[in-house]
Amino acid sequence: MAGDRRYQVSPLSVVLERVANWGRLAGRLGVIEWYLRSMRHIDQQLQDHPDTWGDPLFEYSAARLRNYHANHENFIVTYAIHMDEPVVFVRNIELLAGSPLYGHDK
Repeated sequence: MAGDRRYQVSPLSVVLERVANWGRLAGRLGVIEWYLRSMRHIDQQLQDHPDTWGDPLFEYSAARLRNYHANHENFIVTYAIHMDEPVVFVRNIELLAGSPLYGHDK
């Protein structure tokens, strides 16, 4: 995929819910600046160069999707890039142990 194109980022609704919940939690815990900076960084990577940011996992060749995972600070992001269109589908985002939010998100 061309490195100079911007990708449309399309998260699953469960991912949007999780990110919103973590945002509220980050506000309550006083780490909202860290959280927003992390989310902006992840979004920027997915828009600008998702094919080199993450590590490829496998392909759904019939659906023309290549799956990746990447991490940033205390998050793991699982996503798929359409092989023909500049679209990224965010399939999952998880907290890693060590995150200021970890253990508080249940």
